[in-house]
Amino acid sequence: MVKDTLKNYKDYCVPGSLLEKGFKYLQEKASPDLADGKYEIEGSDCFALVQSYTTVPSNEKKWESHKLYLDIQYIVAGSEICAYIPADELKVADDQTPKADLVFYHDAQGTDLKLNAGEFALLYPQDGHKPGVILNSAGPVKKIVVKVKCR
Repeated sequence: MVKDTLKNYKDYCVPGSLLEKGFKYLQEKASPDLADGKYEIEGSDCFALVQSYTTVPSNEKKWESHKLYLDIQYIVAGSEICAYIPADELKVADDQTPKADLVFYHDAQGTDLKLNAGEFALLYPQDGHKPGVILNSAGPVKKIVVKVKCR
């Protein structure tokens, strides 16, 4: 798991890689005006999911991880907690693979990762995470999650 700002994205990827393409998409397209939806970057190997929502209490969210894709979770506007814990420390509650690249887990105590506008979390398959959690008070968030195939 990595937390940083877009200006440092080159520290985390190889030139020409899918991960770099995902970061470049964020640099070029991230805007509060970008409509919610799915945007292709490199077919099913790299795509963006633009989301607008209101943060909720931690107990209303589930721990999750992904087996096939890593996430770049970039906050365009607003702020949230994206809690983190190694996935191997979690107990599986609902493995939705191969139908969906999504595994849900039973509740556990993790580390709160505070994300503000302009910051991203880079989450690998081994990283359990619980995004969209209230930071100080419930508030609107505009987020782009870039999914990058890694397996």
